[in-house]
Amino acid sequence: MAITNNGTRLLIPTRQVPDGITIPAVTTFDDIQYRRTLELTVLKSEVESATQAATMDNIVTGAIVGVTPQVTAIITEDFIGTEVVSFWTDIVSLTSTNTPDGGTDPWLTNVAPSYVMNVVIYVKSN
Repeated sequence: MAITNNGTRLLIPTRQVPDGITIPAVTTFDDIQYRRTLELTVLKSEVESATQAATMDNIVTGAIVGVTPQVTAIITEDFIGTEVVSFWTDIVSLTSTNTPDGGTDPWLTNVAPSYVMNVVIYVKSN
């Protein structure tokens, strides 16, 4: 199986995107064959960092628990091994189990036990 991850977009409110974060470039496509909406959880202890930008980077791309590796694992399980698959992911909401939208608590710092994301995965098989 050949899997091409075209990237992960942050479609969350701009007030939740910390200064210093590099918004990833994503290649989208119009011939979507499969769309899936999921809720993913990332433990705070797995992604916390000294800065909010580093924490956000870890949430999106963290080696094991980030959105990108979780979605890649899901796509790998969903498709037959001989298929060539392309996909991208949109993070459409990001909350914590402590406060729904960051509120007045420090956002992306040591407050939340875990972060919860609603993501939409767009897939095509070539």
